[in-house]
Amino acid sequence: MTPISIDFQLTALNFLYMNSLLIDEKAVALFKEEIAQSKNFTNRQRKEAFLGIRFLRNSLGINKPITYKLNGKPFLEGDKNYISISHSHHFVAFAFSEIPIGIDLEKADRDASRIINKFVSDDEKNLYQEVKGNWPLELWCAKEAVYKLYDIPGLSFKDGIQIQSREQNQLTYLLEGCVKGAGLNKTFLVKLAEAHGFLFAVAHFRAEP
Repeated sequence: MTPISIDFQLTALNFLYMNSLLIDEKAVALFKEEIAQSKNFTNRQRKEAFLGIRFLRNSLGINKPITYKLNGKPFLEGDKNYISISHSHHFVAFAFSEIPIGIDLEKADRDASRIINKFVSDDEKNLYQEVKGNWPLELWCAKEAVYKLYDIPGLSFKDGIQIQSREQNQLTYLLEGCVKGAGLNKTFLVKLAEAHGFLFAVAHFRAEP
């Protein structure tokens, strides 16, 4: 049972994912407070995700418990590095980075077009008018990652997170954009990759020139 690594070509990032169903619960080393947490789960799938995330953390040699802010954002107590987590359909993803990040994973065949008017602006529809394939999911996955990056409660996917450009190569997509309002002037970059039937996104702030 080996976690799978995805190379987003960010030297400050480690990104792993795996199927949480393959994990032996007894093989996951937990901190004392995490053992107590794991015993409180009544939903089997949520417990699998909880253990899977910690298995990935352990695989990276991180010897600190995962703690959560009041809004649910995960972090490592007393650590200057950053983490982000995501899970979908028994798969879990964990990212550890020297820079602020947000990640998301989605089943590549998920239909996000049904709710497109809730999270895609007219400008973004124009940007994607020549793009074929499941581009609504690409935008949803990217914006989920951006939402985790900025950590602003109630940030609107449609009006607050704006994708302004898109580039594509053989392996990844690169999106650039900004968040409107709240006095923010930091732009963001999102890299997306598809593997084993899933779409993965990692968002980070664009470096100042």
